Amino acid sequence: MKKMFLIVLIGVSNLLQAQMSDSLLMYYTYINAAESAICDSNYNEAEKLYNLGFKHKKNPFSIDVYNLSLVYAIQKNYKMVYEHLKTLVNLSYPVSDYENETVFKIFKGFYKSKYGKRMIKYAKNPTFSYNVDLRAKYDSLRVVDQYFRKKPGSYKLYSDTIYKIDVSNVALMYKLIEKYGFPSEDLVGTNSGFSYKPFDIIIRHNHPNTNKPITYDFHDMLLKAIQSGAINNGKGASLIELNAGYSYYGIMSFGTIYHYRIAPIEFYVPKPDEGVYGYYPIKNEDKELIQELNKKRKEIGLPTIEEKRKAFRLFNAPFNLHDGEMVGFDLTKEQYEDVLEKIILIKYQ
Repeated sequence: MKKMFLIVLIGVSNLLQAQMSDSLLMYYTYINAAESAICDSNYNEAEKLYNLGFKHKKNPFSIDVYNLSLVYAIQKNYKMVYEHLKTLVNLSYPVSDYENETVFKIFKGFYKSKYGKRMIKYAKNPTFSYNVDLRAKYDSLRVVDQYFRKKPGSYKLYSDTIYKIDVSNVALMYKLIEKYGFPSEDLVGTNSGFSYKPFDIIIRHNHPNTNKPITYDFHDMLLKAIQSGAINNGKGASLIELNAGYSYYGIMSFGTIYHYRIAPIEFYVPKPDEGVYGYYPIKNEDKELIQELNKKRKEIGLPTIEEKRKAFRLFNAPFNLHDGEMVGFDLTKEQYEDVLEKIILIKYQ
């Protein structure tokens, strides 16, 4: 098994000569500028920039389609909201969630319009734009992945079985990629959160930072997918960091702390009315590190660390613009105190 895996890695690595195309880099240039305009509440400019960016990619990423649909909702251009949500529905994104007026107030006017009523009807019987059969194959991998993990006893009783399933799933994933290509949104659609969970979960359960006899380095495969436009650069970079266990692109530089548990005591970071608390493992004075990260980020079309910190102000807004994510997990008291030293108050619109 080890020899077979090494061959796979070498085969993938040999394909990494090409860099990201000028067209894809231009796509991200416009998308980054559009997100910056959103941070400044300049929605007319954001609309123009998104549409300029979309000219450079045949099928824009779902997360960008979503953000533009929000821009149109703010502008009350409900016809265009419908057209963009229709694209998401065709990728299996659960847009019915947006009917919740409490959570998604921004779509309230849309769903009261004729276009909103049309969307509710269309979402019940969409025309999927991806390979339905291929998605079903990946979905089955997730079902198997979760089966013993969710059974009573989980790892304590079934750790060997879970490990064997993980190894098998990686092998099956590579076979599917070899036959069909990387599981892009065009091939398998997407899920809530603008990611494809059956693929993500294989990456999460097989990274090198585990105690398993065999682990996998997916860096080259993910980088190639980013460079070719098969996966969104932010999502791909996040998976690379998850697989590596360190902040290669600075994705782990952002996060919102809402709860830390240090058994048996629970600690809560208070949330003031005017904002949320966030932390940056990379401090402003780490200039050399920030410069190094920004160089890597530029190569795959990511905005600079400084630009992303600006976008993080909108963490609690409907827009999905940030690298970071909600953080809440077990850690030691020392780790908790280290985080508190780096915590700052982030105000958002």
